[in-house]
Amino acid sequence: SAAGDEIPVFISLKNNGDVALHDVKVAVMIQDLSLRSSFGPFDLGRNDRKTGTIYVTLPADTAPGLYPVRVSLSSDEKSRVVHREIEVLQ
Repeated sequence: SAAGDEIPVFISLKNNGDVALHDVKVAVMIQDLSLRSSFGPFDLGRNDRKTGTIYVTLPADTAPGLYPVRVSLSSDEKSRVVHREIEVLQ
């Protein structure tokens, strides 16, 4: 990706648990760039799947390099966080 680009973050969720999840929210954060975007709330029943795309726009003055991305899922019942990286080329 390059500075100023809109980056799609593809999200795929599956509830493998024994209970339905209520008021699920998904957030993508790039703290080094002060960026946050989210979607939800929605419910996710047992064995249900949900996919979506969250778009994050990189600031025009973003320097090239690797940036940590935090993806968090929270609901009334559970929460989970995963970390990924994006590379800004120009």
